[in-house]
Amino acid sequence: MNRITPKDGQQSSCNIKLYEQYSLIDSFCFFEKISIQFCAKQIFTFAIFVLLVIPFPANSLAAEQWIIPKIGLYGGYDDNLLYTPEDDPNKLDSYLIDVEPGLEYRYESPLTELNVTANWDFLHYLDEDDLDRVDHDYWLVGNHDLGQRWNTRADIRYIKDTTLNTYLEETGRVIDRLDRDYFDAKGGLTYAISTVSYIDTEYQYNRSTYEDDLYPVTSSHWVHLYYQHHLKTQRDVLSLGPAYYYRKNDLNDADSYSFDLGWERRWSDITKSLAAIGARYTHVEEKNGDKDGTWGARGHLSLTHQGLVSTLQLLYSHDLSTTADGENINVDNLYLNYNYLITKLFGAGIDGRIVISYDPFDREDKVDNSRYFEIQPFVFYRLTENFSMYLRYRYQHSSEDVFDSEDVRKRNSIWVEFKYEMPMIL
Repeated sequence: MNRITPKDGQQSSCNIKLYEQYSLIDSFCFFEKISIQFCAKQIFTFAIFVLLVIPFPANSLAAEQWIIPKIGLYGGYDDNLLYTPEDDPNKLDSYLIDVEPGLEYRYESPLTELNVTANWDFLHYLDEDDLDRVDHDYWLVGNHDLGQRWNTRADIRYIKDTTLNTYLEETGRVIDRLDRDYFDAKGGLTYAISTVSYIDTEYQYNRSTYEDDLYPVTSSHWVHLYYQHHLKTQRDVLSLGPAYYYRKNDLNDADSYSFDLGWERRWSDITKSLAAIGARYTHVEEKNGDKDGTWGARGHLSLTHQGLVSTLQLLYSHDLSTTADGENINVDNLYLNYNYLITKLFGAGIDGRIVISYDPFDREDKVDNSRYFEIQPFVFYRLTENFSMYLRYRYQHSSEDVFDSEDVRKRNSIWVEFKYEMPMIL
């Protein structure tokens, strides 16, 4: 769901009578405004995209393929649509309806794995229909073995949403609600020196643009070269090597050099972790000729557990990022997702995120510190194997200081969602 309302909010009271004050025509007028030609064009483009990126023989006996159409329907309430300060007299709230169609393609063979998804998000605010919008999310992930020693991988994603969605989750910073286009592409290559040693390299490019060019276009490049070694435990992998990051926009250029150490461990068949830490030097050159440099650190931690009764995902990162204004910031980002099946059909869980960001050069006159957190408890019920119902509540809180609460913004959202998917084997 689009993150502006309750992965980008909404509040709903599980009672259908909540919407009786609105006519069906009023409630769905937004969807009538969406051009059929526009929707058909998006679906057609995605279908052609899938066909072009899949050069694998469809009749391969060893390959498995799936097409998974999906649909989500959400209804809820959001008490601060634009996430404005707490004392803002013009704060907007609204009931809303959100329809999310999607399509997923999966391909698996002994040599190749591929996953392609496309999701659309049709948001309609019953009280503030001038904020209605359509968000897009297209994602391709795949890898392919080239013989016994070489492996290639790719990860390409395009997201069109607002600055109150993925930008807020990445940086923890609140700015005016504007359209944002985000493109990210990664490509990697691994070579097996022996049965236990590998050389791994990866290149990543991303680019962010904003509505009406109100903020500078920012693009960045990142590359690493790591040596990996599997220990005799058969559960541990150690890695080390250099990484380089370059970012440019109309205000300044940034170069960052680091040397990283990593440890990956598979604790069991369903639990694994990854930890990495590195020393980093960052050099920034302003367009007016001013230069500055500083030493710092970068770190990443992940823990995943995929059990039959519970699942857990814990992610933490400390690294450089860029504000919409084009300034460099250090970002500490901690994310948690936990699901637990209370019975075979009924379960509960929680999503949470804390993001702290600050200037790596300690220039308080240029970049304010920022603190953002959100918490989202939920319950769910599996109506059928492919049809589920959720009730979610989300609380968001942000301020312009890490410790003291300045320019506080709060947001409450509650909503009901229905999700259905229909896997089809090709």
